[in-house]
Formats: sequence, structure tokens, C-alpha cells
Amino acid sequence: MDNKEKVIQLLIDEYNNSNSNPIQIDKNDIGVLQIPEKEIIKILNTLHEDGLIIAKPRSPHKDFSLYWEITIKSECLEYFNNKKQVKIANKRDWIKTYIPIIISSLSLIISIAALVISIIKLSKGM
Repeated sequence: MDNKEKVIQLLIDEYNNSNSNPIQIDKNDIGVLQIPEKEIIKILNTLHEDGLIIAKPRSPHKDFSLYWEITIKSECLEYFNNKKQVKIANKRDWIKTYIPIIISSLSLIISIAALVISIIKLSKGM
């Protein structure tokens, strides 16, 4: 799990443990992640820009000197399920693409081999 996914999992856990949306996270909450504060801020801003959350830092410096108020959107809550579905879809697409190509290639090789064998037999017969 990369750092972005760790932050998303933290947000989902906080949401599940909370009775409201938006949730509040502070320095104590992010301490368990073992990720530098600046990187967490970048991740939160990226998630905000991607439309997964609405992040509102309560500090004028946009750091964790105060808490952050974060509204979790359903896209964020479904992030891991969606990721799993995309992985499954990619496997299906791979199968749909490459299995016919492999079968066609094998058929071509067999046809060429049969042609070569028939030419060899024909030339021996003359």
C-alpha cells in the first residue's frame, strides 16, 4: 500500500469511527501513518483536486498546527472497491485481446507447417 492509499485508509477509518461527515483529523491522527506531514498535506490536496474529498485546513498556514476538516465523498469510500474492479476489468481486457491473438498465431504457424510438409512431400514425389 503506497502513502496515498494509507491516507485514504486513515480517512475511511476515521469516517467509520465518526458519527458525522465531515471528519476532523489532526497531528495525532496522522502520527500513526509514519509519513512526513508535508507529504500528507500534498496527498490531501491531491485527493481534494481529484474530487475524492473536500479538505479544509483550519490553520492559516495549511499545516497540522490546527485540525483539518475533511468531507469524505462516496468516491473515496469506494476507492478500494473501485481499484479492485479496475484490476479485474484489466485482466478481462487482456484475456479478450491476447487469447485470440495467440490462437490466431498458432493457427497461422500450423497452416504454414502443413503447407511446408505438403510441398516437401510433393517435391519428393516428382
